Amino acid sequence: MSDKRRPVKERLRSAGDDGGWPDEPEEFDPTSLGPDPVSPSPPETDAEGGDLADAFWNAVVLANVGVLAVSVAPMFVYFQGRLALGGGLFAVGAVALYRTYRVYDRATSDDGSEDPEEDDGGVEA
Repeated sequence: MSDKRRPVKERLRSAGDDGGWPDEPEEFDPTSLGPDPVSPSPPETDAEGGDLADAFWNAVVLANVGVLAVSVAPMFVYFQGRLALGGGLFAVGAVALYRTYRVYDRATSDDGSEDPEEDDGGVEA
């Protein structure tokens, strides 16, 4: 090692022993960066929350089954020539997607009607 580098290295070693820089804290405190975090409380749930969650999961499962069946059905017909299986899968997928629409429509209806086709559209007789 050259003689020019030796005094610099010795000063750097001795600087680490005297406590570091005078304007830096001893240890970083991450809580000093901002306001104290507030943990949110869980929302209040009512009796309809369970019905809405059930409708959501029913719609998710039906939509997944419908999309899978409708997309796989043409592949069976085209690649394997199995028209009966492809047609049946397509029909199952179409029915599942229609049921998904019905579940969604029932869950978002404002009047609480079970069948959306029985709804008179707000017209009173």
